[in-house]
Amino acid sequence: QLQVGVAYSVGAAGIVTAAGGSFTGDVDIADKIVHTGDTNTAIRFPAADTVSVETGGTESFRVDSSQRLLKGLTTARGNYANNASGVEYGLQVEGLNALNSTITLVRNSNDANDGGIVLGKTRATSVGGNTVVQAGDDLGTITWAGSDGTSLQFGAEIFAEVQTGVGNDDLPTDLIVKTNGGSTSTSERLRITSAGQLLVGTATTNETNETLVVHQSTAFVDNIVSLETAEGTSNYITFRDDDQGVTAQIRAYGGAYGSGFDNALEFLTSSSSNNDPGRRVVIKETGDIEISGNAVGVTSAYWDASANSLIFQVNSKAVFGDGSDLCVFHS
Repeated sequence: QLQVGVAYSVGAAGIVTAAGGSFTGDVDIADKIVHTGDTNTAIRFPAADTVSVETGGTESFRVDSSQRLLKGLTTARGNYANNASGVEYGLQVEGLNALNSTITLVRNSNDANDGGIVLGKTRATSVGGNTVVQAGDDLGTITWAGSDGTSLQFGAEIFAEVQTGVGNDDLPTDLIVKTNGGSTSTSERLRITSAGQLLVGTATTNETNETLVVHQSTAFVDNIVSLETAEGTSNYITFRDDDQGVTAQIRAYGGAYGSGFDNALEFLTSSSSNNDPGRRVVIKETGDIEISGNAVGVTSAYWDASANSLIFQVNSKAVFGDGSDLCVFHS
């Protein structure tokens, strides 16, 4: 049954024109619904169980027969990872430039809150369920993929993995980074544990008080951690105390630092009354060693590598044993 407004007319080819109308049953359409006066904008039914939207005479997006939402393509892509087909994900966006192949989420509100993306997981067997997850479950993955000419191989991944101890309002989880070293799969490289530990090259550690673990799993290959800086500067490793501040530092000078410190390694400490570490030991690039006393930065003894000699400066002394056996003072 078709009900239209009071004023209506039937034109050529049986077209009904009316100010308004309602349908109390199904409307059968062979192909598309076209916007009046804007014939290149339409809702179409291009195939069985498929709906598409066209703007400007070009398809904008479609919902296919498997209820996948496709934007920029008419057939779902399924050649992800090491698969030629069969991995057709539910939401797919493709384009030829950044404008039509980029997704943005923006929140506008006069506060400090933001928008976001939530990746979730349950062990329920129906939509809307809340069955608890278990240790080893992946909560969500962000994947970077690139074509190898046949399929889109995974190059890198970041995902969250549930750990032991799941309970009400308690979900211990590790964040894991994987990269592809030249194969058809990715391997774990870095992990932030649920306890806040940073693990590089290993997924586990036996020490609960280790903040950073860098592991080399290949036999007879050195484990190297590098600090790099610009020429004429230096690298620091700083040790801090929550109450006292900076307690000690290790400083490596660059090759063009000057002042006799090229390629030198320096050890500094601070007393409990200040927060300014001073020089205690310096190893020069020649192998010479300077040792400072209480007067920070003033050399008390000096190892001359070329002369194979330990040199004591003025007002310093060498003590053997507890000092009662032999004490040599240089004034």
